[in-house]
Amino acid sequence: PNPYMKKSLKKSKKPSLTVAYVRNKIVWPLISKFVRLSESNSYGIGHCITCGVAKHWKELQAGHFNPGRWNSIIFEIRGIHSQCYHCNVELKGNPREYDRYMRNKYGDNVVEELDELSKKSFQFDVPTLLSLVADYKPKVEELLKTKI
Repeated sequence: PNPYMKKSLKKSKKPSLTVAYVRNKIVWPLISKFVRLSESNSYGIGHCITCGVAKHWKELQAGHFNPGRWNSIIFEIRGIHSQCYHCNVELKGNPREYDRYMRNKYGDNVVEELDELSKKSFQFDVPTLLSLVADYKPKVEELLKTKI
């Protein structure tokens, strides 16, 4: 032990379950995996909903229809779909094609509902986030069993 080191240095410990930690490190990866798995075939191949490119679900991203990761619809499944990196990141979601997809799949009413929801603020708490984990974890486990 170095006598010149501060005694207050602590060993790193397990991260605490803060809202940000649970939202970003536990719930979002689970929801993302659920979306990509549910939109892929038995071989694990899915399609980018905006450009149509086929990729393995692990190579796709879960892109949001409504921009902004901190609003009330961050985990709204109807507004999260498989996208390739190019569309989701480089084209910033490819909004024109995403809008076309959403209107074809859900109709104008749902698109308008999601647009309105996206303007509302919602503060998640840890118990609410953990309930999402309890809901989606078994779904993801079941979906993984269906892939070759």
